[in-house]
Amino acid sequence: MISFARMGEPKLLNNRLTYSDLSYTDKENQYCAKASKMEMAEYIEARVNQSDADYAVIWGFVPGDGIRQAYKRFLTNPGEVTFSIDPSASFNLGSLHLYNPKDIPPVLGLRVKVNGQEIEDIGFKTVDEIEMDSDISLSTSHSFTSELGKLGSLFGSKNQATEIKRPAPSKKEKQYYRSVKLNEIGEHVGREVKIYIASGLVREGTLERVQGSTIFVVRSLRGGKFTMPIPYGQVTKIEAFY
Repeated sequence: MISFARMGEPKLLNNRLTYSDLSYTDKENQYCAKASKMEMAEYIEARVNQSDADYAVIWGFVPGDGIRQAYKRFLTNPGEVTFSIDPSASFNLGSLHLYNPKDIPPVLGLRVKVNGQEIEDIGFKTVDEIEMDSDISLSTSHSFTSELGKLGSLFGSKNQATEIKRPAPSKKEKQYYRSVKLNEIGEHVGREVKIYIASGLVREGTLERVQGSTIFVVRSLRGGKFTMPIPYGQVTKIEAFY
């Protein structure tokens, strides 16, 4: 709630916002896990353990461990998320833009609870604090899953992400899935790939990027996109379509 003690001096009062999930997230998880050919626990782990760059693109900030663990609890057992603020009487809303982003939560007295359990550590990094990959642009259009916007700014999506540029197909040869060596996978960014992993499952989609020793494959789901991180150690075979 905002009140005006005197004209031109807005005051932010205590507020509370509650989001209650009515089976939506469960259904979304089941659909996405099945479409990605992943077990539910594996899907949730992949969703929670996105790279800092992916979180920055999707959420607009990079959550710390406390928020990520709360996010995992919510995905595992969707229920209720409560946001509350209780700023001091001396706080002037007009000066909010002068604060460092990290100082805003304590200044506002922000508290967040997931299924009744408070997030003790709501630490985070801003986009400016992380090293973004050169192929990621915050002005492009993409989301881990477009429906996350319903969870608000903490668990929400900004419908932003990586722009994928596909290599031009060869006109001289017929295209088909060809075997690719692990150390050559980076040469096929933008192409459709099949990544065979040790569990026997196959990850199919567009090769988004290779970062460190992890391969990132993107699949389109209901208008949104889902990024699957695949560690080198799980890979048994790779095929790229070209």
